Amino acid sequence: MERNPQGFRAIDAGSLTMGHRTSNSRTGFDTTGRLIYPQGAYILHMIRMMTHDNRSGVQRFKETMQDFVKIYAGKAATTEDFKAAVEKPMTVEMDLRETTE
Repeated sequence: MERNPQGFRAIDAGSLTMGHRTSNSRTGFDTTGRLIYPQGAYILHMIRMMTHDNRSGVQRFKETMQDFVKIYAGKAATTEDFKAAVEKPMTVEMDLRETTE
């Protein structure tokens, strides 16, 4: 929530998925360090909580992360690659776009 010398908050620069593109002369060149890196840990925590269940705890999260690492070991992975890996074990109950009418 703090503002940089140009008067911008990191969150005002754009969405997290824009990555390094949020750092520019208008927003200041420190947006990556102030927005992306702190949010990354938060996103992993959110995914961990979404995949948690009372029987197996965080096992699904661990398996998802291990699968991602195995698939992309030594390769470059994109945000879309990570998103696809996280969506793979998703259940209907986790999909907020689904409506139950």
